Amino acid sequence: MSARILTRRAVGAAAAAALALVALVACSVSVSFGDEAAAVSTDVNDFVFESMAADYTLGRADDGTSTMTVVETFVAVFPEYDQNRGMRRILPDSYLGAPLHPQLVSITDAEGAPRPAEVESEDGVYVMTSRADDYVHGAQTYVFTYTLENVARFFDDTGVDELYWNVNGVDWAQPFGSVSATLHVPAELASALTGAESCYVGAAGATDQCPIASTTDVDGGVTVTASAADVLAYETVTIAVAFDADTFASFDSSYVASPFGWLQALAFLGVIGSFVWAIVFRTRMLRDEPGRPTIIAEFNPPPRIDALESAVLLGKTTKAIPAEVLEQAVVGSIRIEEAGRKLFGGLKLKAVLVDPARADG
Repeated sequence: MSARILTRRAVGAAAAAALALVALVACSVSVSFGDEAAAVSTDVNDFVFESMAADYTLGRADDGTSTMTVVETFVAVFPEYDQNRGMRRILPDSYLGAPLHPQLVSITDAEGAPRPAEVESEDGVYVMTSRADDYVHGAQTYVFTYTLENVARFFDDTGVDELYWNVNGVDWAQPFGSVSATLHVPAELASALTGAESCYVGAAGATDQCPIASTTDVDGGVTVTASAADVLAYETVTIAVAFDADTFASFDSSYVASPFGWLQALAFLGVIGSFVWAIVFRTRMLRDEPGRPTIIAEFNPPPRIDALESAVLLGKTTKAIPAEVLEQAVVGSIRIEEAGRKLFGGLKLKAVLVDPARADG
């Protein structure tokens, strides 16, 4: 099939969909020199990769978005002294705004025997770690198998859908003897291939090309292979394979596309509805009856106990006389009147006997 060179894009944080990091599990070790022992803090990054081979199987989900099963085989060559206990593979959890939803399937050795595996997701990355109980030495093979979503998308600069993928990534502090990638395109997607495919190698933004070729399988699928040798530290191999536009559905990042968006919208409507209901309930159910006067709460003392006695019982003797006077004025036995001004301001008050029959004992 005919081929053209796809645009080489910068390999930055947003475009590095296959961002690859390695963090070796290590600690300080004691190395014996004759009768003396010296504490040596080793650099866990002091090793090399003999090779890294990535095997990709592209697919299309029921909703039309792209999926990919990834099998990566790393051959790391560790020093013979105690330095490393394993390796860690770190992936971004999104690619150009679309979630990748990485899910680890397994971590094994070259023969398929399981290696220790643990995963964690934090700060926008997905971490897969194989940590041995003891130190590992020499050539060690780690096979990471995991799945991804939303790996292909439409690019305006080429006008086609592309799988634009960094095979190893630019964040490795170690060189690779070789980096290779094999992409399996099933028959149902092979007819959408445009024939445009490219391979690049180098640091971020490099345009040096590497060999890439495609063959047709007996089942109608297509296999694309690319490789590069002597990949230096902080360099990556990148492949770009083009498909007809609309081969894959784009990830819908709109607010209502997510079930959480709908839940938030429903919760917001619930809050608004509760607020409106509270207003209606207050204005209709809790409103005053038409023509009903204002109700003033009144409190009466117990029968046959006047304010004077109550003040004594409550220990408020300083308020006993004023309370008793006010109580007698309320029942109508006396009337409180103004009696002129005080010498230094204020009003004088006097109690005038009105009806002795209304007074208490």
